[in-house]
Amino acid sequence: MNIYEHAMLSAINAARVERGLHALAANAQLADAAERHAQDMATRPGIVHIGSDGSSIEERIRGAGYAPVAFGEVVAWGWQGEVAPALEWWLNSPAHVGYVLSPEYTEIGVGYATGLGPWGHYWAVDFGRPATVAPPPPAPRPYTSYVPVVVRGEQ
Repeated sequence: MNIYEHAMLSAINAARVERGLHALAANAQLADAAERHAQDMATRPGIVHIGSDGSSIEERIRGAGYAPVAFGEVVAWGWQGEVAPALEWWLNSPAHVGYVLSPEYTEIGVGYATGLGPWGHYWAVDFGRPATVAPPPPAPRPYTSYVPVVVRGEQ
């Protein structure tokens, strides 16, 4: 994982934790799929979620050896490779925020590449929950209250 990918992973997890969600674990198979897709976008500008070979996100992550029960992907380009504006765009996009903040995912892979086209910088972030992992528990409630109860019996 390069410094750009590590920074994006950290920023996504910080955004999730700020909102009461669990952090995602880095997964090498998801990262492999994301890195290959970012490189594909960098060498063939105009590609978004369908790879230059016609592959879908599901085909790419399964091809990397990941067996999901849930998965998703967000991509971005431009912003001189800066993490904050890309993440902010996803968080403000109704079509993307559900992927970044889904409580269903437990793992993440981040890909970053530089290349051709007017944007020069390309991100692919793959999210997943493998078939072998139970869904995460719900986020903790912000508070808990206890009410003592005293029960007296007759003798």
